[in-house]
Amino acid sequence: MRQPLQPFRTSAEDSVSHWLACLVVWAVLNLLLFACQEDQLDWKIARKVDAVTVRAYQPLSISGKNGQILQARFLPPRQTDSPVPLVVFLHGAGERGDDNMQQLQTLPTQLFRSPAFTGSVLAPQCPSGMFWGACMPELEALIERTIREHHIDPQRVYLTGFSMGGYGTWELAARRPDLFAAVVPICGGGEMKWAPSLKKVPLWAVHGADDKTIPPQRSRDMIQAVQSAGGTPRYTEFPGIGHDSWHSAYDLSSGILTWMFQQRRQ
Repeated sequence: MRQPLQPFRTSAEDSVSHWLACLVVWAVLNLLLFACQEDQLDWKIARKVDAVTVRAYQPLSISGKNGQILQARFLPPRQTDSPVPLVVFLHGAGERGDDNMQQLQTLPTQLFRSPAFTGSVLAPQCPSGMFWGACMPELEALIERTIREHHIDPQRVYLTGFSMGGYGTWELAARRPDLFAAVVPICGGGEMKWAPSLKKVPLWAVHGADDKTIPPQRSRDMIQAVQSAGGTPRYTEFPGIGHDSWHSAYDLSSGILTWMFQQRRQ
């Protein structure tokens, strides 16, 4: 028996069906995406800095005299029975912005995940297009406020940073040598005129011997200047390592973090 003829679909009907199908797929994907965004985190950010780490760090901000706002994240101590050490971390140029999350990559995440670390971490974020040198008054005020408002041991405040943050570490330590028990600038540099201010600060500088972004000579010059001023800084230059020498420096096997936490401000 011959089957009845089916009506032909017009091109317009095909187009409508196609777009309806796309709309359904788009809606489903967005629902799945939203479900993966814990605490309303930006999806791209969440893939780089996990949501658990972001939740652990409290958002902070401080306003400067010129209206400039410096954002930061603060990791509260796991125990409050006694004052704890504070690590101040200055990120590199790639983590600048206003999301207040990108700066949690590398050391802040590493310390949060370490069961052995019971201290606090302060990780400010440099605004886009700026350098740490323009944020020094806000940085100083933020560190002092953090020490004052939290259970921080002022004799165990440590400063470290890499690349642009390495430059910032040299400068902030020179401006406020009274604040820090130890300073670890990585693949950075600075002004040799800062050396007299740094001669009494426990300092361990790090650079990659094959760094093409910031030549290791920048760290060598700073170390030589501090030595000439009467200081006894440490210096490690990793052979075969390029600009990302912070991975080697923050690896526990290097001994640098262990040394840093052993220092106390006199």
